[in-house]
Amino acid sequence: MLVTLLFFLAANTFAQERIYVSEITEYKEHATRESFKEFFKKRMDNRQAYKGKSYRYDIVHEDSLFIYYGILCITEQGREYVSHLYKTNRTHVKSLFPAYQSIEGYHIRRKAETYIPEIIWIEGGASYAYANIDISLDADTIKVVYDKYEKKDFLFKKSNHHLICFDKHDLTLLRIKELDKPQSTSGKKK
Repeated sequence: MLVTLLFFLAANTFAQERIYVSEITEYKEHATRESFKEFFKKRMDNRQAYKGKSYRYDIVHEDSLFIYYGILCITEQGREYVSHLYKTNRTHVKSLFPAYQSIEGYHIRRKAETYIPEIIWIEGGASYAYANIDISLDADTIKVVYDKYEKKDFLFKKSNHHLICFDKHDLTLLRIKELDKPQSTSGKKK
């Protein structure tokens, strides 16, 4: 029992440890290995930094075998670190998503919103709206399923349902297709 407790504490201590970017090479062997799918999802969930805070999965190091990444933080002294280091196969990522270094989720969201804006202007002002975006990747295309919801009388109703396809190399728009008109599925949104 004591050995298990010590192992648990040691494992959690490493997970909470600051791994400074300048020292990443010393921790490469301890990085958690993840699949391309996990890497892609984390990078697509990235948001633009807000008020100096970032909860983004940034690439912090690459070598010939792996891409190393984690949520990049900065100390008060300006040193960059991650509290958990991940790695994924570099060759596999490059073959499936060559623009992995320059295209992140917030780039795709911003580009999608130029074609389908989030704020809907109605008579008397703007109604509150938000979008649910699902990003996936196939052979040559980044696919974005974009569901827009409007708030009216304290209920959210899906107002638009689109598929937007971008070239996976440079985010050139390939097509926009309105999917089936949504049914009247109103409900309170938490």
